[in-house]
Amino acid sequence: MTTTTCHRFRIGSLECAIVDDGDLLLPPEIVFPATRRAEWPPLELDAEGRYVCPIGCMLVWAGRELVLLDTGNGTTPGNPWPGGGKLPLALAEAGVAPADIDVVVLSHAHADHTGGITVLDGGRLELAFPRARHVLQQKDWDYYTAPERATRFGSVRESLLLLAERGRLALVDGEVAITSHVDVVPTPGHSPGHCVVRVSSMGETALYLGDLVHHRVHFEQPDLVRERDVIPELVPSARQKIAQLALHTSALLAVPHEAFPGLGRLASDGERLVFRPVV
Repeated sequence: MTTTTCHRFRIGSLECAIVDDGDLLLPPEIVFPATRRAEWPPLELDAEGRYVCPIGCMLVWAGRELVLLDTGNGTTPGNPWPGGGKLPLALAEAGVAPADIDVVVLSHAHADHTGGITVLDGGRLELAFPRARHVLQQKDWDYYTAPERATRFGSVRESLLLLAERGRLALVDGEVAITSHVDVVPTPGHSPGHCVVRVSSMGETALYLGDLVHHRVHFEQPDLVRERDVIPELVPSARQKIAQLALHTSALLAVPHEAFPGLGRLASDGERLVFRPVV
């Protein structure tokens, strides 16, 4: 069932949903390498020339636990780019209250994936999902909470540090099972601890890609890497690793920055990989 902000589907016995956080407005050079502009795909730009970049998060009813994958951009002041912040409305449309969330899995520490961790309540920052255990890779915590970055990125102060203060942050290292149906697969490059989240049930698999790709062109051109990635030389191999996993398992791919709902499968035409949307 699809509504304006919630698209439900199943992976084996599991109910899942893509929930829409809205659109992020970015300079396109944030997503694509400025030095290779001729290779950029056609982009939807607003009147000010900003890339209209969708943000999708994912819900998984994983047995007795309700798991949220990423939290969108949020609405707190420290986020560097405008847009998003509609996740609470999408969750409500899905029939989910913030207190229903048991686990939040963060693909990485960037603001458009962690900004919704907190909300402003009467001018005070509070956790948006007060009961939830929030899972993040140790490498991203170490990198983004280093003093020279924690002071520069408001989103770190407003989300990750508050999580730690409240005792709601669980740091993990490497490939780790989060529940019996959800695990994380390290794909460093975009950030030091970036990971893909794998959802499995009854022989079916979904892969939530975080920022492994920002656009379907990255499947065809895995070496089209933006200059701002932390370890850009690792990105092509990470993309190729997950593409081969997706082909081998016929996985459904959830691509947060593709047009809602951002679901599709990979196919090979013998020379290149093609992302085929599934609705």
